[in-house]
Amino acid sequence: MISGTELILRQRYAPETLPVETPVEKSLTAWTLIMKAAEHVESYVFDSCSEHNKANARFPFQSFILPADLPGVGRKGDWVIKREDTQ
Repeated sequence: MISGTELILRQRYAPETLPVETPVEKSLTAWTLIMKAAEHVESYVFDSCSEHNKANARFPFQSFILPADLPGVGRKGDWVIKREDTQ
């Protein structure tokens, strides 16, 4: 199974890597937009995200900079936190 985020990225950038039927794991995902790339320089967003991840390495969430626009969540370069509860 692949996550919804991985499915979106593969569909956009590497569709040849998707199997004919792609099982996607069901989950409840909560997204939190921390910092918009449009409001800050790229290096500031990256440094802030990196510093946060180093300080909170053991927490059960993912903090990262979006590699592409994700409708309803944010745009490419935005820093987000994703929490997932797999069902």
